[in-house]
Amino acid sequence: MSSGRRRAAFSLVEVLLAVALLGIGIAAAVGSAGAAAEARVKFRQRELLTRLASSIADDLRASGDDQNNGLSGDFASDGFPDVVWSLETTPTGVTNLDSVWVTVEDRRNGLQQTVQYLVYRPPAQSEVASP
Repeated sequence: MSSGRRRAAFSLVEVLLAVALLGIGIAAAVGSAGAAAEARVKFRQRELLTRLASSIADDLRASGDDQNNGLSGDFASDGFPDVVWSLETTPTGVTNLDSVWVTVEDRRNGLQQTVQYLVYRPPAQSEVASP
């Protein structure tokens, strides 16, 4: 080897640094993939709770039971024994207009989802108008 030529090679320090950086990159990628999977599972659970809340809200609205404040139940018959629902009806301050809140909760993980809608309740007619 002549003194004017250098070898074109990596030193041990450069190789170790490259391996360390590659390891950190792989660890970050695996961590973000795990976080993305967890977020996907939570999103699916919330989506299920929203569908269940909408379903029970539709049933209550159709039957007129959405006037019964404090009504509650579960979804055991639908295959979700740990999921419960509750109903809260409050006046809005506008005559004959109530706000109805249906809350669905998964007891296993504590996730909750709420559906809210307004209901107009026609006033009761006490007398029939005569001609």
